[in-house]
Amino acid sequence: SNIALDLATAKAVAAEDRPIRLSGEGAFRGVPLTLDIEAGTPADLRSPAARWPITFSLQTPDASLIARGTAALQSRTGDIDLQVTLRGERLNRLDPVLGWQMPALGPYELTGRVSNQADGIALKDFRAQLGDSNVAGDVTFALTGQRKRVAGNLTSQTIRLDQLVDAIDSPIDSAKPPDLSLLVTALRSVDVTVEWAAKRVLLGPTVLGEV
Repeated sequence: SNIALDLATAKAVAAEDRPIRLSGEGAFRGVPLTLDIEAGTPADLRSPAARWPITFSLQTPDASLIARGTAALQSRTGDIDLQVTLRGERLNRLDPVLGWQMPALGPYELTGRVSNQADGIALKDFRAQLGDSNVAGDVTFALTGQRKRVAGNLTSQTIRLDQLVDAIDSPIDSAKPPDLSLLVTALRSVDVTVEWAAKRVLLGPTVLGEV
């Protein structure tokens, strides 16, 4: 697939005692985007103990991704600690960017703290809103070993099953059905252990209560 990034404009600013700044505008898979990055100073790179501040912003017409935090670039583990926010109007408007076909659910927003661990990645204190449904909690992704592992502890105030089912059952506007073989193969190699408690589950007018 075509994953080339076409940059129309790009600008870089760097000075010994000032933060490095990168910005650009272009397109990815035909989707216009704006990219802004601000990081630490060049002097910080020469300090083994320094944590480099990073602010990353990616904007498309239908979504935004913002990450703020620090990274220990001299660390062998590539230590990172970022507060990440992703928001947009409809999931299916990300289809051209991701190359997937997703339901027309939204608006959506996900915030959380992303950090690396010895065996993978942790998403802590995250909160996600998708339409009228929400979820919060912690999730870890263990990426070492023969089988990948996902573990989590999640809670929801409200889950609108009717919205989720309607969106998933809606026909996808495409002459070619989505190829799910890669997703199926990936899921077969992952062990998932997630505890998820919901205070209120709605299915149309029916309230299922705590689940």
